[in-house]
Amino acid sequence: LVYDEGVKAIGVDIQQIREEKARPAVARRFFTPEEQDYLAQQDNYAAAFTQIWTGKESHLKYLGTGLSKSLTSFSVLSPEEGLHYFWANLAGYSLCLCTRETDYQIEIIDIKNAPA
Repeated sequence: LVYDEGVKAIGVDIQQIREEKARPAVARRFFTPEEQDYLAQQDNYAAAFTQIWTGKESHLKYLGTGLSKSLTSFSVLSPEEGLHYFWANLAGYSLCLCTRETDYQIEIIDIKNAPA
């Protein structure tokens, strides 16, 4: 991500929302109790599961740590001070951007039919 004043750190992840991947056993293993409670209250479990998952992956990408940091060591629903998440669900996909920046704008462009 580049601004006039320089490069800013971000983490981004996008995942297809798939019922077969959104399993409670996976949530119990990788999500915090807060995140699991949130999931239990959602009408669309798969969409909520994928939203949390993309939040966690974007967080790790922002930090640059990869999976050396445990996914249960933080909650995307209660971010650490100064950390911000932006989520979007589009056409069966969940996208999350993680950053410490407070002033950002995201534009999603469909490049499927873009000229080469």
